[in-house]
Amino acid sequence: MNRRQLSLAVAAFGTLGLTSFGWAQTAKLLALRTWIAPESVRLTIEYKGVVLVDSFLNNEGAPRLVVDIQGLVWSSDAQMQLNQTIANNPLVERIRAAQSSQNGSVRCVLDLKTDVLADVITVSATGNYQERLLIDLYPAKTDLLGQWLQRQQKNGQPINAASDPAVPDAAKAIEPKQSVSTATHQSQTNKRIKTIAIDAGHGGEDPGAIGPGGTKEKDVVLSMALQLAERLRSKLDWNVVLTRDGDYFVPLGDRVKKARAANADLFVSIHADAFFTPAARGASVYALSEKGASSAAAKWMASKENSADIIGGLNLGKKDRQLSSVLLDMSTSAQIRSSLSVGKRMVKQLGGVAHMHKHHVEQAGFAVLKAPDIPSLLVETAFISHPDEEQALTDPTHQSKLVAAMSKAIATI
Repeated sequence: MNRRQLSLAVAAFGTLGLTSFGWAQTAKLLALRTWIAPESVRLTIEYKGVVLVDSFLNNEGAPRLVVDIQGLVWSSDAQMQLNQTIANNPLVERIRAAQSSQNGSVRCVLDLKTDVLADVITVSATGNYQERLLIDLYPAKTDLLGQWLQRQQKNGQPINAASDPAVPDAAKAIEPKQSVSTATHQSQTNKRIKTIAIDAGHGGEDPGAIGPGGTKEKDVVLSMALQLAERLRSKLDWNVVLTRDGDYFVPLGDRVKKARAANADLFVSIHADAFFTPAARGASVYALSEKGASSAAAKWMASKENSADIIGGLNLGKKDRQLSSVLLDMSTSAQIRSSLSVGKRMVKQLGGVAHMHKHHVEQAGFAVLKAPDIPSLLVETAFISHPDEEQALTDPTHQSKLVAAMSKAIATI
C-alpha cells in the first residue's frame, strides 16, 4: 500500500475547539464539482470552516483512494449529490462516504476504474470561493482521458458538471466542444505551415471575471477560442493547438509549455476581464514587459490574471519549482519586439469592430506571456463588467466579428 499524508496543516482552530473525538463537526459543505480534462480528473469539495485532511492511495488489487476529512458535516443529501457529481466519470466507479460515529470524521472511499496517481490538497478561501478540498486523479495510461473525451464529444454527451448539495436541481451540464486537431501537416507545395497556440483564459475551478448578468469569462473566451481555431484551420490551413478545449483548469505555466511543445509561431491568450468600476469598457491588447507595466491599469490587470493559479487551485508543491522559475523569468527583447509588432496589427483590426480601451499595445508582466521564444499576446476582447459589453460578448454576431478581426491580424505573421 502506498500511503500518502497530505494537507495536514490547518490555519487556526478559531472557535471550533476540540471535542471528545478530536474535532467539532462545524465545517459546512457548500458544493461538489467535477472537472474532466485531457490529463486529469478533479473532484472539488467546497466548504466553509476548518477541516483536517488525511489520505492514502491503494493501487494494489482493486484501486481506491481513501480521504478522511475531520470537521466536515456530512448528510445523506450530500451523498446523493456526490453520486450525481461523479456519474459517468472516466476514472471513478463510485464514491462511498460516511461520518464515523467514533471520531466524527468523514471517510470518502473512491473506488477507481484504473490505476492512478493522486494529489489531495486543501485551498484557502479565495476569489468567489470558500475553502476547498481538491482531489486530482492522473491515470497511469496517459491517453485514457483523451479517448474518453473524444467519445463523449462524438456522442454529444455532457462532460463537466457542478452541483450544490443544498439545491438538488442545481447541476449544470457543460456542452462538449469540438476538439481542434494539433497534428502537424504540410501543404502540397511543401510550404511550411505555421502553428498558432490559442489560449482560452481561465476554465474549470477558475471562472475568470463574472459580468453583472452572471456571464462567466471562461465560457465566452472558450467559445471565441474554438471559433478562432476553426477559422485559422479552414481559412489559412494552419496548425492550431488549444491550451484547453473544454471547461477545465490549466495552470499558467502549463499553457506556456503547451505552446512551446508545439513549436508555436504565435501565442494568443483570449480574455474578457472586469475592472473595479463598471464604467471601464473596450478591448485591449497586451504584450510582455521587461521593465514594468506601461500603466497602472495594466499592472493591476496583470496581477489579476496572474492570480489564476491560486483561484484554480494549483498544487505548487507538486511542480518543478526550478523549471517554473526559469520559465517565468526568461524573456527576450526579440520576443517582445515581435509581440509588439503583431500587437499593433491586432489593435488595428480589433478597432474596426469594437470600441478600444487603448489604441496602442500595453505591456505588463503577464505570466502567460513569458515564453522566451514565442511572440505572445493577451487580448482583452471587452470588459465583461460593463453591462453593454457583457451582452455583446454573448452575441454570436459580435463574437464572430471579434474572431474575424483576430484572425486577420494573426494572418499577417
